[in-house]
Amino acid sequence: NFFDRETTKVSATKVEPLDFKAMGLVLFPRTPQALWSLLKVYQLPYPDGVYAVGIDPAMGGGDNSAVCVIDGLTGEQVFEFAAPISLLELVPLVLDVCEAYSPCLAVPERNNFGLSLVDALLAAGIQIWRSDLLTTIMGEQRRRQKQKVVYGFQTTQQSKLTVFSQLAAAISNGRIKIASEPLVRELLSIERKGNRLEAPGVGKDDRVMALALAFVGWVALPKVNLRPTLKGVATFISPQYIDELLAQQFYLWGLHEYSFMRERQVLPS
Repeated sequence: NFFDRETTKVSATKVEPLDFKAMGLVLFPRTPQALWSLLKVYQLPYPDGVYAVGIDPAMGGGDNSAVCVIDGLTGEQVFEFAAPISLLELVPLVLDVCEAYSPCLAVPERNNFGLSLVDALLAAGIQIWRSDLLTTIMGEQRRRQKQKVVYGFQTTQQSKLTVFSQLAAAISNGRIKIASEPLVRELLSIERKGNRLEAPGVGKDDRVMALALAFVGWVALPKVNLRPTLKGVATFISPQYIDELLAQQFYLWGLHEYSFMRERQVLPS
């Protein structure tokens, strides 16, 4: 396995999630209460803290959307979420997380329908990782490649291998500290097959991807002038707006499956 318990020293820090029901409306006012039990708050936000937020979006169905927050000063995992929800449900949750753990640098995966998530977060004024920060994680050779600056992290097999390798080293030397036992189990299940890294069979790696994206943001934090996420700025980001972004993305792909996916309840109505 790629993340070996012995050589990588993968283990949770035995931090129990906080019982924050009384604070739910304060920390996560947009997030449906039905999801509160799935929001694992390992540390409350510090007023003078800085954070990196990794977001691995999914369309729903059986695939998990996942969010991971790393403390920019200590490298500790302070928050985790993973559940099979759609972007319509994920965006309000991410807005809550970014407002709670502020200031933060959000790193959404931009592959496929992740572009709709990027657009929604940009419209809400969330500070998002940009591709001109790629040298902080991929090395100086990327500086020679003339590419358009885009928001969000584009995952490829090469970038995934590079990020996971650096993440494994950061976990091994204690720079990144994991609090989630489910995340540890996912990390230990990751296998390398040639240049591919993936969970075997029907195993999931959503938490691992969210951690990896948060790690990308954590590495870039010294290069970013963070600003506080303003409370209430994102209140106009409605489900209808997110729905429109998704429909536009499907149209750009040349696909005509949007209404079909609604009928199959892959997307909420």
